[in-house]
Amino acid sequence: MDPVSLFADLVAQRRGVLADVYSMHSAYTMLCDAGLINEEGVVSSIVCDDCNIPHDAEIAFKNQRYGYFCPELGFIERDRASLIAAQPNVAAFVAQLADDLECKRRKPTPIAGDFWRVGAIEAPEGNIVIYFKPTLRSGQDLRDLECALMLEVRAPVGIILTADGTLSKPPFNTITFEDSLGYDQTLNAFIVDADLWAVAGIPVVRKGGRPNEFEKLVTNLILERKKAGLSPLGRNQDAKAVLVDYTAQHPDKEPPSLATIKRYVSKVRSGS
Repeated sequence: MDPVSLFADLVAQRRGVLADVYSMHSAYTMLCDAGLINEEGVVSSIVCDDCNIPHDAEIAFKNQRYGYFCPELGFIERDRASLIAAQPNVAAFVAQLADDLECKRRKPTPIAGDFWRVGAIEAPEGNIVIYFKPTLRSGQDLRDLECALMLEVRAPVGIILTADGTLSKPPFNTITFEDSLGYDQTLNAFIVDADLWAVAGIPVVRKGGRPNEFEKLVTNLILERKKAGLSPLGRNQDAKAVLVDYTAQHPDKEPPSLATIKRYVSKVRSGS
């Protein structure tokens, strides 16, 4: 299980889950070390598979012992260490994404419930507001989203990042972790690998052929740096280095904006 799919699985469950279920994966240790998973307390329930008919059972603490009640077998004791709950650290995750995207208008706490504003990023045709909601797979998820968005200043375009589900609320488009995130093992952090301008539905405006010229020159630089092993794993670091190289190689040309270079870096990384 890779870090992105493991974290998405944890987030989508929307509750503490048994750490033992995930702890055998190297990605789990990686995410714990990065502060993206917390092990806190014990789970609230567990599946009893000791009897003939597996069933959900609430965890109980009886006579200084942890366990659960089974209608067939009575109280079944479990070692506390086997009941430790793993929780995704959403605040750390949102802050990490905001850092990677160099967001403005960040918000370190939820807007409402489990709905977060990661922040806004600059785009050629205007800012894109990035939000996070754990799941967008049910009518209730959508209703919760609509209520939370009422607390926000309405933006013309935006993206809602989610662990599971494809429901959306126009003018915002939805994208899942699997389709938008990568994991930088050197930085031990999530990075955004998607072309957010394309996801948000912002068209590329071409004037006098200049964007085409930028695209060819910048893309070649990105590919050259990648081939030479010079590309940092972080998208922002890569874009800044490309801008420096572009300015040095073409001192007589007007350089593209950093936002434009980031878009090309994302396109090269995604293979589009």
